[in-house]
Amino acid sequence: MPANDSTSDFPAADGVTGDSWTPAGDGYELRLDGTLLRCRNASGRELKTVPKKVRESTIGQTLQAVRDWLVEHDRECLDSVETWLLAATPLPGRLIAEVWPDPSWRQALENLVIADLTEPPTVGLLRGVDAEGRIGLVDLDAETVWVHPERLLIAHPVLLEELDEWRGLVAELGVRQEIPQLARDVYLPGDALAPEVATIIRYANARFDELQQATGLAQRLGFSVRAGWATCQVADAGAARQARYWLGADDPWSPTTTGELIFVDAEEEQVPLAQVGPIAWSEGIRMAELIFAARSNKEGEA
Repeated sequence: MPANDSTSDFPAADGVTGDSWTPAGDGYELRLDGTLLRCRNASGRELKTVPKKVRESTIGQTLQAVRDWLVEHDRECLDSVETWLLAATPLPGRLIAEVWPDPSWRQALENLVIADLTEPPTVGLLRGVDAEGRIGLVDLDAETVWVHPERLLIAHPVLLEELDEWRGLVAELGVRQEIPQLARDVYLPGDALAPEVATIIRYANARFDELQQATGLAQRLGFSVRAGWATCQVADAGAARQARYWLGADDPWSPTTTGELIFVDAEEEQVPLAQVGPIAWSEGIRMAELIFAARSNKEGEA
């Protein structure tokens, strides 16, 4: 079920969003254009800026509160859908039809590759929901298939055998994904790993002039920072996994050098690399690659 509330839970939004203008006193009118507050005067001319007295009026404050709520709602929907992508666990088939009328949910879900897990599975780009609650998927032949699944899966790209073909279809259709699914870099384990190996040192010794640069970068990229580690929470076949990349835990303004990349389970016990599934592996390496690429000692690698 959705992790956050629907727009109906914010009654102040009724009648003050969309194309309609709302009186704000002294002949001024306001409306929300997406998340942009617009204002026009008594003669109907739209102003470049909203006058302070109008912005601080009751309707102005209400619209700004609605705008802030909508921005947060968009973020929560995007975060929820990305969590489902990383979890790679089946969702109720009715879920997409239930949330589709909400523009924030629709924006987060539209054009993602999903799988109807009914046998035989149907995979396609999510393009719409009809009045009967059926989900419209576009397959690799660019044909629309309507399904009514009991269970569905938002596919992590590392699991897509025809990833390049799906990327080509998105380019051909000229659509975009709000969630970085097909554009996401994927990484597969190399040769068989020895059972006792539990640490990746490939991304160690990346130097940053200040620790805060490394931690700030990790957070901007969407990763959490905990006790000196950049972390990424995922699931492989239902098993919780967390990738951890050591950034340092000293003075935030002091230089730092990165350390190892490891994986831990739900009990925070380190997991041997041979037991790390494809999604956790790909996401952990992706996290380390993104941070490592911004190191200050690229030249000479001293």
